[in-house]
Amino acid sequence: DVYLIVKNNLYGFYNVKENCFITAVEYDYNSSYETNYYTNGKYFKLIKNNEVALVDANGRYSINFGTYSNLFFAKCDIIRMQKNSKFGYVDRKLKAVTSVEFEAAEDFKNEAAIVSKKGTSLLLNTLGKALYTLKDGNISDEFKGLFYKTSLNELVGLINNKGEVLLNSEYTTLEQINANLFYCKKADELFLFNSNTKTLKKL
Repeated sequence: DVYLIVKNNLYGFYNVKENCFITAVEYDYNSSYETNYYTNGKYFKLIKNNEVALVDANGRYSINFGTYSNLFFAKCDIIRMQKNSKFGYVDRKLKAVTSVEFEAAEDFKNEAAIVSKKGTSLLLNTLGKALYTLKDGNISDEFKGLFYKTSLNELVGLINNKGEVLLNSEYTTLEQINANLFYCKKADELFLFNSNTKTLKKL
């Protein structure tokens, strides 16, 4: 029932069912962003003069202008936010989950989120605690479900959303076959890894 309205590079939100505007059409629109950058259907992001605010479907402010440089819709009840060039997380009551210290951060998924700072990648839980830390490497949300690929010195490995190491970063290839089965390669050797039984079988 709610539409994103754009006029003269300004935007606002209109409710066709109620036949009224949720907000005025006065916020800075950037066409490079998809509509889901501005709303998740329940909350609406307002951007003006490089500041951001969040309102609900009744136009009530949940987060006022001047609080953050940018913010993102809650995932796992945790809001990813930005102050200047650094990222951090707060809960729905805007209580800090982490400090604002990360150079890059992703939204939470399956109760975990990937962040990085000073060349170190970390997997955090919803309490803001590091489940897994990889110095001079990278953690990526490449697989479906509860798994993450680790990359270190051009070699890859596998961890789960609890930070448990399933495969060390020592493989040249790692691909997911189905929900729990992975194909991996080391040198000229091929393996199948079953995440359910945590067994590695040489082919």
